[in-house]
Amino acid sequence: MYYSFGQQYGYNLLYTVARRYFTQPASELSLADFQRAYARWIASIQPALPEPVQGVELVTDEHREELLLRPLLEPSILDDRDQYRDLHRFKTVQRDRDQVACDAAFVAELVQSFHAKDPGFWEIFDIYTNYLVFPDSQSSTGGTSSGALGVIYLVHPRQRNADTIYELLVHEATHLMMFVDERRSRHYRDSHALANPDHFAVSAVYQKRRPLDKVLHSIVVSTEVLLHREHVLGHGSESTVHPPTATLAPATLASCESILELQARKQLLAPRGVQLVETCAKLLEGLLAQTVAA
Repeated sequence: MYYSFGQQYGYNLLYTVARRYFTQPASELSLADFQRAYARWIASIQPALPEPVQGVELVTDEHREELLLRPLLEPSILDDRDQYRDLHRFKTVQRDRDQVACDAAFVAELVQSFHAKDPGFWEIFDIYTNYLVFPDSQSSTGGTSSGALGVIYLVHPRQRNADTIYELLVHEATHLMMFVDERRSRHYRDSHALANPDHFAVSAVYQKRRPLDKVLHSIVVSTEVLLHREHVLGHGSESTVHPPTATLAPATLASCESILELQARKQLLAPRGVQLVETCAKLLEGLLAQTVAA
């Protein structure tokens, strides 16, 4: 959401939801103040998980990994894909700890290089991400969970190139920011209504009818990935986790149209949810216009 909603957005969002944990005046806050406030706020709302340390921890301890995976094993009425229904198959603790250590070292080196490419965004990443976890999975490249704020899961990262890891981390960090955004301003009028197949819309990445929360997240995530290509990576990105821009941009705009058409009939989104979609649609229209002109 860094390029979609402005470079100051991430700081303002966190200051709003975790204000009681800031001890300095707003004009004097440093990166460490934001990281500390975020860690304390997260610990207050998810006490069952390990309390985060300041900064990003690349998890190599097996017990901490197991604790951090537990939120993924909680079933949800919004789990619409087969891989989500067999949750223990979806992600499990990686038993080869040497592989975990190698994964962590590989990703640490890449993230350091990413900071040099775009320092502003990766500072925001360092605020909203407390843990990088390297589980095993037969059916996933990684993920996040609304029950594990601050946690990004990456599966077999050494099998992926640098652009793919870059886009995966942008993708998952955007989910984390969306979870926080929803705690500030609700996105849906009635969360229970989202499980009704009559209320599904077309998602941006999979181009399939999915629950509204998945579709809204897919729109914001895809828009942010496309803007990172526009500003940092280039549209020739060698990512294998997202489609090429020529496919992803119009598909994401079509997803915006799908969700807004549903909204016109069902009024399922709260005002903030509508604002998110309309903002992304405007950005995508501009991006597509520039692509055509080029």
